[in-house]
Amino acid sequence: VSIEKDSFDLPIGASESVIVIIVAEQPGIYTGEIIIKAGDVEKIIPIIVEVETKEALFDIELVIPPPYLVLQPGDELNTQINLFEIARVGQIDVTVNYIIKDIKDNLVIQRSETFAVDGQKQYTKKFKLPVNMEPGKYVVAAELVYEGGVAISSSLFEVSDVQKPVEELPIQGVPRIR
Repeated sequence: VSIEKDSFDLPIGASESVIVIIVAEQPGIYTGEIIIKAGDVEKIIPIIVEVETKEALFDIELVIPPPYLVLQPGDELNTQINLFEIARVGQIDVTVNYIIKDIKDNLVIQRSETFAVDGQKQYTKKFKLPVNMEPGKYVVAAELVYEGGVAISSSLFEVSDVQKPVEELPIQGVPRIR
């Protein structure tokens, strides 16, 4: 990672463009943060870089439903995964690597599974978060690996130590009363 200008002064109301160059040696998901300081104010911007292979036979999409965007340690993270062919190749075996990392690129969870795909596949994937998981921003990623290629999708979520109000907690099989 290199930054064209890592320090400069701005008058009030002005703006400045900054070029950030990121070079990855191999496909994968990389996380980090850009810290912007102005006087006593500090802003942290999470950065997620998904590096895929150039020629793609498949693509992947990972979506976190809104109720799972802010969780507590020990909660279950639910994701929706969609795999689809870009080039018609017929049935092919693929491996999907599931990764949860913090914004400082520290691995929290890593799992894999291999299965056959013909055309398209949609499914739900659940992850039990560690009970000792620190509050903060995290990324969950699905890395689709097949012969000759890698496709990646990721989404940001937050772990909070603030308890959810009782009316926001879903109770399976019991309708919400408003």
